[in-house]
Amino acid sequence: MESIQDRADGLFSGFAERCGHLYDVRGMDEIRRAYGYAVQTLGTARFASGESILVHAVEVACVVAEEIGLGSESVVVAVPGTRSRPPQAASSAARATRRLTATPGSPT
Repeated sequence: MESIQDRADGLFSGFAERCGHLYDVRGMDEIRRAYGYAVQTLGTARFASGESILVHAVEVACVVAEEIGLGSESVVVAVPGTRSRPPQAASSAARATRRLTATPGSPT
């Protein structure tokens, strides 16, 4: 049986192959760091349903990138899948939120 870590690593490797061209080097580096953070913090944790939180987080990141087409900052925020974010993800999330909620023509 495949471990949670192996499943998540496989999903993330596939994501990187399919979506790596969508982001610049810095964006992919941030996404990789966020994934590493998620691995460390989520490990084998599961939702009450039994689903792996880590695997779910990677699946959400794939949807954010591939199906919705959002930028690397949005993918970084999606990867950890928890309220606890690495510092770079927290600042990325704050910037993305300011841009999305800004009144047109106002500085962000």
